[in-house]
Amino acid sequence: MDDNSISNTSYWNGYTTINYHDIESLYESNSKIEWILRKDGTLVDKEGIGSVKDGENGNGINSITKKYARASSGTSASDTTAPTGIDTSIGTSGWANGSPTVTDRYPYLWVKESVDYTNITDTVKYYCIGAKGTRGIDAQDVEWVYIRTKTNVPPVILNDDIYEDSNDCNYTDDGHLPHVNGNSDIENNENTYECTDDPKGVNDTWKFEWEIKRIKGESINGAREWNYY
Repeated sequence: MDDNSISNTSYWNGYTTINYHDIESLYESNSKIEWILRKDGTLVDKEGIGSVKDGENGNGINSITKKYARASSGTSASDTTAPTGIDTSIGTSGWANGSPTVTDRYPYLWVKESVDYTNITDTVKYYCIGAKGTRGIDAQDVEWVYIRTKTNVPPVILNDDIYEDSNDCNYTDDGHLPHVNGNSDIENNENTYECTDDPKGVNDTWKFEWEIKRIKGESINGAREWNYY
């Protein structure tokens, strides 16, 4: 059998695979290959040489792309279905290259993973990878309150509170919300410049949020009471 009769395949001699590109000639008797002469001059004469066809091309990955979104829902119908309640004000239809900040309205963080394969249909899957936690309660001997301002000027707490009346709790009580000395650069909560128990977050108008702390100390008679802020 000469070169023209060598098929586009590889041959197995019981020990190693011989690629057809390396074969100079081979001898076949009764449909059985008796020997193979390689192009480098070596002779393979193992009886019962079998042929091994080239395998099919394997599947690979061209690229993996990830996009991020925040949503009001933390679940979806399946991992191939996008969640509902996506904030469409960011990115493209709500999906952005970077991870958005979750909020009270959109507390769940999602990732969309798109895989581009070489030989099979591309896939797109969705995963919820995080959620905004709830704010913890204040420590037993520490209380925090908050107030927002337009400028980077700290507000002045009114410990001798001109806004206090019979409906307000005393500063020594748990959960007391103090007031600050108000002006146009300070958020006028409850029309009395009252601090809030929870932070609101900054925005284009209220660019600064101040965190104010007080602790519970010992009074003269030994009872534990809150100090001024």
